[in-house]
Amino acid sequence: MINKIVSIENFKRATKSYNQNMARIRGLAGLPLEGFQSLNTVADARNAYLNAIIDYNQAQLSSLRAIGRPLGIDADSEAIAEDH
Repeated sequence: MINKIVSIENFKRATKSYNQNMARIRGLAGLPLEGFQSLNTVADARNAYLNAIIDYNQAQLSSLRAIGRPLGIDADSEAIAEDH
């Protein structure tokens, strides 16, 4: 969960930096390379965020499996059938 929070903050900072660099470029005060580098940083931050979500979801599934809770559509159908 901490990785997810850190990843979100990194993504926000990278996006802010990108926006600032693009404003500088538009105002002819920045170099296009700075915009390209900040865009790469945004992409890296976004990938890190997505990987953090994937890791979190995989950990949740592992925990559910470890406690014996059924997973998937078939498992949901079986649980509904048992309730009736």
